[in-house]
Amino acid sequence: MPRLAPCAEQGDDEADNYNRLYYHQDVPLHFFSSNAEAYRAFVEMGRVWQAVGKEAGRADVSQHAAQLLELAPVLYTDLHNSLNRTVNTTQSPGDRCYAHRVEGNNAETAGQMGAAYRSYPEVFFSGALTEQQMDDMYKSGAGLTSCEIGRWMCMGSPSAGDAVFTHVPFGFPHGLLQHDMVERFLLYFFTQSAHANTRGTYTTPESSSMMDRGHSISYSAAGVNNVPLCLKWMLVFEEPETRTLWLAKATPRDWLEQGAGAVAVEGATTRYGRVSFALEARSSPGAAFAVHGNVTVPASLSKDPPAGGLVLRVRAPLEHAGKLSAVTVGGKPWSAFSAAEETITFGPGTLGGAGLDSIVATFSA
Repeated sequence: MPRLAPCAEQGDDEADNYNRLYYHQDVPLHFFSSNAEAYRAFVEMGRVWQAVGKEAGRADVSQHAAQLLELAPVLYTDLHNSLNRTVNTTQSPGDRCYAHRVEGNNAETAGQMGAAYRSYPEVFFSGALTEQQMDDMYKSGAGLTSCEIGRWMCMGSPSAGDAVFTHVPFGFPHGLLQHDMVERFLLYFFTQSAHANTRGTYTTPESSSMMDRGHSISYSAAGVNNVPLCLKWMLVFEEPETRTLWLAKATPRDWLEQGAGAVAVEGATTRYGRVSFALEARSSPGAAFAVHGNVTVPASLSKDPPAGGLVLRVRAPLEHAGKLSAVTVGGKPWSAFSAAEETITFGPGTLGGAGLDSIVATFSA
């Protein structure tokens, strides 16, 4: 693979741009998103081919897997070297301005495809960014800086002006959840749900105006998946770099109000098999507030667990936030919890034990 200085691959989310110049493109452009997504693809598919080669006894498949896995960290290193070399710290004093392509963040023209509202969500989807980079890019997109790229979000969702898009921003909420930016994730989720889906039928135009100006762009089948994906990730999320399986990572706090009923997920798909869980706020003796839960994981999870373990989050109503004081699992005290992060952690070596069907989290007054 040829090296570029800075390194990024030609092409963007316009598929035609990968193999030829599109009719509205004057010059080839090089996007960080392509390099970042290639890194993710090599990591994931390298592991797939590694397993296939071993199972099938195919030396050629195993060799291909090894090549992909060898190239993946090179792509990652080159991506970050490029981002570090091109970040601008003078455009917006006190901020870091990251470009979305090697050619810089000059104004988009009809001959230069790869608008920021497309390219940044793609980089987010790769899982290759640091929390600091995500935060910097988000703030510039929200118009909170004077970075040259300018504002490319509306109500916390990728947009062109006040036109919120549905068909291109899938990676955006994924990146926010990866770095635990829960409130930003929920703003995106609610914006997409309330303003980008048709009322009652939940179909989607390609984009819709938040200001009710003119007409929306026509129906986009790709956009229909946006809100359901967010709902799935809100409840069951697989962190790609640490390989951590999260449950209830970003549920709205009022879902665990006393008397609200159970938050329940049954048979959700993950790379480790199907998982189920339920959380419900109930009264508990001696506790100001308590949440009872149960988690069901496949037997295979104990044999091949996620490297980062399983993390259950309990996002209690705001008056109880940060006051998680004790946890029991199977009736026994469990010390692996964090009041600040509102999490109960089950390491890879603990997923085969009993007790996941009876979890009680109590909160102090």
